Amino acid sequence: MRSSVAKSLPSSTQATTIVYPGCYGNHNKKSLAEATVRVAEGLGQKVGCSYPGCCGMPQLEAGELGDVREKAERVARSLAPLVRKVIAMCVNTLLSGAMTAC
Repeated sequence: MRSSVAKSLPSSTQATTIVYPGCYGNHNKKSLAEATVRVAEGLGQKVGCSYPGCCGMPQLEAGELGDVREKAERVARSLAPLVRKVIAMCVNTLLSGAMTAC
C-alpha cells in the first residue's frame, strides 16, 4: 500500500490555505505537493494539506463524465468548509465547476 503525502504534510486544521494534491501529488509525485506547500508557506500562508479522494481525472480521460462530476463535487464539498483558499493541483476539480458550486 502506498503512503499518502497528505498524512506527512500539515493538517488542514487552522489553515488559511489548503493544498489538494490530487492523486498524482498524493501518490506518484509527492515532492511536487511538498514543494507546493513550501512555496505557499514562503508566501506567508498558513498551509494545510487535504486529500479527501480522487477528483475523477482518470474518469474524465475515459469519457465517464457522470463519475467525474460526482467525484469532483465530493472533493469540493470536503474542501469548502476548511479554508478560504485552495491550491488544487488536480485541474479537474476546477474544470468541473465543482469549486464554484461551494
